[in-house]
Amino acid sequence: ITVTAFAQTGALPEWPLLLCCRRHTAWEEVRNLLHRWTTLSARHGLFCLCGIDALPPDVSHELASLLMNRSAIPGTSMHSLLLISQAPDHHLVRQFASFRVTILPAPRAELTGVGRALDARFSQGVVVLTSRVP
Repeated sequence: ITVTAFAQTGALPEWPLLLCCRRHTAWEEVRNLLHRWTTLSARHGLFCLCGIDALPPDVSHELASLLMNRSAIPGTSMHSLLLISQAPDHHLVRQFASFRVTILPAPRAELTGVGRALDARFSQGVVVLTSRVP
């Protein structure tokens, strides 16, 4: 979903634009992404917090509080910040339901093509092998 969302804007997700949330994600990490969002959104277009349902409760509530008071964040648009959750009943999803969009994943062949293009351009001879364990 993340790659598809960025591809629709003509970009690919890069470190400064993306934070993959985990159970131990600190507020400072989220705040740093939000700082980049507020200072760089005009040039980069889309910022993303993936897996917001994994955030610790205190971090999640701090994020909600800050976004609810986004009038205190000049020059930003909620449309330039993407929150991705696998839990449709998560409090952040409910609180910002009016901003909700459904992003269908790109077809597998298209994503594979993007992966191959990136590999050809940036791999510098490094090969990653993967397999599926039955």
